Amino acid sequence: MHPHFAPAPSDVTMLSRHVEAGVHRLPRALHHRIMVHASAATRSYCNQAGRYFVRRAGDIDLVPAGEEGGFEAETPFETMEIVLPPALMERVAAELGGKALISRLDTRHLLRDQRIKHLARALQ
Repeated sequence: MHPHFAPAPSDVTMLSRHVEAGVHRLPRALHHRIMVHASAATRSYCNQAGRYFVRRAGDIDLVPAGEEGGFEAETPFETMEIVLPPALMERVAAELGGKALISRLDTRHLLRDQRIKHLARALQ
């Protein structure tokens, strides 16, 4: 997996990643990471949840800023990663009057949201 980086405070970045089978660690980052699975079904073990998941094309994982993660993929796969700076999220939430709504994001797996899926494809 390619190394993570710290984007500029207002940058939204999309990265296409090819991930090999094996053990992977997601280090703590200063930005939120939204990963949209882009391959056929891939079975992997999540270190944080302590269980296996089968990710399918379009499944979304959210890893908030400051959180680390890790997994073991049984097969190689493709993923699209959207990098969002917390300052951008806070600004948008404030503009919408909902700052408290994003004060604390939690790591989530296997989400489905067509808008995020389309956003990832548009940024690709």
